[in-house]
Amino acid sequence: MFTACYRRWSRERLREPLPAPDAVRMPAAATGEEPPSRGRPADGSPGLAAGGETAGRERFAGWARTDLAG
Repeated sequence: MFTACYRRWSRERLREPLPAPDAVRMPAAATGEEPPSRGRPADGSPGLAAGGETAGRERFAGWARTDLAG
């Protein structure tokens, strides 16, 4: 952050947080699906890229050669 902005904001006193509401009412028109389970699917996601630094560096190098160079 810019130093002048940081200095100015750092002098401000923070407000006390508001208490959490007792309930949150959703509009009747708001519908949806159940959220996914917290566990990972056994097969993984078909669009999920492989994780890890090596895989990430390989993806970056491929992108840099094709998309960035163009």
